[in-house]
Amino acid sequence: MDPGIPAPRCADPETLLQTNEMILEYLFYNATKALLAERRAAKEGSTLEHASMPDLPLQMVDAFLPIFRHNHSADTIDDKLRFRLRLLKFATLFTRRFVQSGTTPSAENLEALRQTLETRASEWFAEVEETLEVEAYFMQLGLPADRLQHTKDSFAHQLSLSPTSAAFYGTPESVSLLDVLPSFLVASSAMRDVFSTNITQMFMELAAEFMMQASLEQYLAYGNRGADPLKMCFAWGWRETPSSALQEEQEINKMFRDEDLDQEVDGWAAVRTGYVRRLQPPSDDININKHLEHVAMESNIGLFEDKILNFLEAMLQAIDPPDLEQLERGQVAGLSHEETEELMQHVGFHSTN
Repeated sequence: MDPGIPAPRCADPETLLQTNEMILEYLFYNATKALLAERRAAKEGSTLEHASMPDLPLQMVDAFLPIFRHNHSADTIDDKLRFRLRLLKFATLFTRRFVQSGTTPSAENLEALRQTLETRASEWFAEVEETLEVEAYFMQLGLPADRLQHTKDSFAHQLSLSPTSAAFYGTPESVSLLDVLPSFLVASSAMRDVFSTNITQMFMELAAEFMMQASLEQYLAYGNRGADPLKMCFAWGWRETPSSALQEEQEINKMFRDEDLDQEVDGWAAVRTGYVRRLQPPSDDININKHLEHVAMESNIGLFEDKILNFLEAMLQAIDPPDLEQLERGQVAGLSHEETEELMQHVGFHSTN
């Protein structure tokens, strides 16, 4: 190197990590926010302007995340950033499950996930030595093709799906609620880590309803039979020795553990059982097919989707917006005006004041 040319300066590792974390959190936040806006617009029969669509933020995440992982070890990621990433993964699967896009998992990956969920459900029920009371009813279940099309169309109507999305919905290549369920639980577990608290009764109700809706969808939109889909949907709770079938099993398992008592959180078993029993016909005279259709109409998957979208929005706003998002507004929470100005200069923002 020419001695007259100064050597390039290398960023301090800690400063580089902080800056990259700020960038990554900003990308996660905005991509998640755009996904929610896109799905809400679709439910209203409209589309976002091109600049507001989530494709560009998602592409930026895909481009920057490998760089971050190359430069920083996994244990440097704090709970807040890990939560943002888990939330984005869940939002992507949930909000785009009715369309084929670059974010849709391949058929091979979906099949592998379903095989994994079937394996872990079998292991889970074997370890807890539990048999669902309703299993026998589901062995009798089976909708004829015309009735299956009717119930699938009913779901599509409740979900306000476009004709293209309605045709894709319920096919083996589409993402089902059962496919999304682990991601929902992982994101919820990550939020629990941020706030260091046990799950609430309200969350238990939402999680159990998610499992029930996933079950209804498996039978009434995807046309599955037998008790296995039901068991795959409800095989969740704390176990002393969690399965190794699912990569994030440890994260999900600890969410259902009471940290103080070292046992499953109080109330979860009762809530879960209550939602399973809702799928059981009130008498043997009532056909299981008709009963499930009644439950599906009563519970309304479209209204359930709204609950989850609101839950996603609440999780997105549960912690302060990313620093770069706040910088765009000109003030960072907890910093003085002068400190905000200094941070803006540090990350390359220029004040217009």
